[in-house]
Order: sequence, then structure tokens, then C-alpha cells
Amino acid sequence: MTSANDIKCLENKIEELLVVESELSSTKKAVKVYKQQPNSFVYFCDDGHQLLNNCRKQLKELKAELEKTKAENSTTK
Repeated sequence: MTSANDIKCLENKIEELLVVESELSSTKKAVKVYKQQPNSFVYFCDDGHQLLNNCRKQLKELKAELEKTKAENSTTK
């Protein structure tokens, strides 16, 4: 059973990705950006267009997961 905390967590991640997508969409096409490695203070230079595509993919997956979670939560009530 999923909880309201799980749904809230997914909504927060989606909101963060929407901000990242907005920021990356407003940059030039050939821009280089720095991406932080998970659980580290190390940053690496990366292609902004590739990061934007990855962000959109993650966003799509999280939205689908959120809908699935909400559907499961509504059927268990």
C-alpha cells in the first residue's frame, strides 16, 4: 500500500525536474553545464541538450509512476 508521503515525494521530485527542465530549455543549444555527481561534491561538465533529454525522460517516467501510485491508492481506500 502506498502512502500520502510516497505521493508527496513523487510530486516534489516532479516539481524539481520541471524547474530543471525550464532552466535547461532557456539556455542556448550548444551550452555546457555542470552536473553534480550523486552523493558527492564533484561536478562534471556535460552537454546541456543531453541533460535536457534525460530530464524529460525522467519527468515522463515519474509522472507515469505518480499516476500509477495514485490509482493504486484510490483503489485501496
